[in-house]
Amino acid sequence: MLTPQQTWKTQREVEVGPLGFAIPARADLTYRYVGIVIRNEKPEAIIRVEGSLRGPKGAETRVAGKMTGNLHLSTETGQVVDGGLNLRLDCDIQMKGKMAKANGTLFVSLKRNPPTLKK
Repeated sequence: MLTPQQTWKTQREVEVGPLGFAIPARADLTYRYVGIVIRNEKPEAIIRVEGSLRGPKGAETRVAGKMTGNLHLSTETGQVVDGGLNLRLDCDIQMKGKMAKANGTLFVSLKRNPPTLKK
C-alpha cells in the first residue's frame, strides 16, 4: 500500500545518445505516488518520476541529463496504461574515432488499452 506523496528511489542502467551511437548511462530516479484518478470508470494511480542521468562508473562526466514525467497505473493490475517522460540530455560520444558532443530533448509516451481482469 502506498500513501499520497510517498517516495522511493532506484537506479537503472540505460543507454542514451543518437541511434547507432548509444552509450551506457545510469539513471538515478525518484518515484512519488501522487494519488488516484478515475478514468473511464477505472481507478488509476499516478506516479511522478524525476531523476538525473550520468555516465557509468569511471566515465560519469560523459553523460548529464534530467528526466521528468508521469505514469498512470491500473490499480487492478499494476500495469502502466498511460505515461510520458521528458528527457533532456548532453553526452560525449565517439564518432569516426573522434569525440563529439550531442544534446537534445526526447519525449517518450505510452498509451495502451486498460488491461482486462481474468475472471
